[in-house]
Amino acid sequence: MPVLFNACGDKKGTEQVDETIPAGMMALDLTPYGFPLKINIPDSTANMGKLEVSEGESWGGVSIRIGKTFQLNINVGDEESTNLKMQKELLAATDAGECTYTTESDSLLVYVTKFGEEVKRNHFYQVIKIGTEKYVIRDINDPENEFLEDHIKKMMESAKTLRNNPKPAAEPKS
Repeated sequence: MPVLFNACGDKKGTEQVDETIPAGMMALDLTPYGFPLKINIPDSTANMGKLEVSEGESWGGVSIRIGKTFQLNINVGDEESTNLKMQKELLAATDAGECTYTTESDSLLVYVTKFGEEVKRNHFYQVIKIGTEKYVIRDINDPENEFLEDHIKKMMESAKTLRNNPKPAAEPKS
């Protein structure tokens, strides 16, 4: 049964946000990790692996891992991290591989990093504004991760569902 709550929209006043959780997905409360947010992620019917949620490793924020094919990080964005032109420059300067962008917008980069002729790594980097706050959501960039294009699409689908949590959890993370 859908539940509706109010959310701030861009210059449009108040909008209704559909809280329907699609089949095969579940809403994950991120409040225990310091973020008053929820996000839809694949549920156990997807048979992707065990859900692990933790404070982000080297990048901060919160990391969500389900097996080897769904691994993303969410963090509060600052002026540098939400500037995608600057992020592209950083990638060009620091990434050992050659980046090819398949999607570019003011809020999303989808790219493939090639290492030689055979090794390719798919990635995404997305900025989402909720109220007055900007958040950065990206795949966990680890040399062991070999995300296929479909894995990135699944993570991006989840990223689009990031929203305020109107009823935050009562108990903080221990």
